[in-house]
Amino acid sequence: SIVGVDASAPSRFDALANSAGSEQSTNSGASKAHENRSGGRQYTLAQLRDFRIWRTLPDVVPNERETCLSTHDFREAFAMDKEDFAKLPQWRKDCLKQRQ
Repeated sequence: SIVGVDASAPSRFDALANSAGSEQSTNSGASKAHENRSGGRQYTLAQLRDFRIWRTLPDVVPNERETCLSTHDFREAFAMDKEDFAKLPQWRKDCLKQRQ
């Protein structure tokens, strides 16, 4: 889950995370990251869903992992842009993140 409620719970994005390939689960995942506009790193949805990977990434805040998603992965996970997500009330953001 993006929020970290239960990392072992299956979700509709498990197939996406599993299809990312074994190379992402065998390394730290940092080599697949891209720089975003603010200078922070962006990671794939699969990297941020796998607690064995995201816990090793130095710039990932556990309850704010969605901020490290690329624009494409964010839209795929939440069906909206980051700007629209930012306008939502906190309770709605938390609800959407728990679904992941």
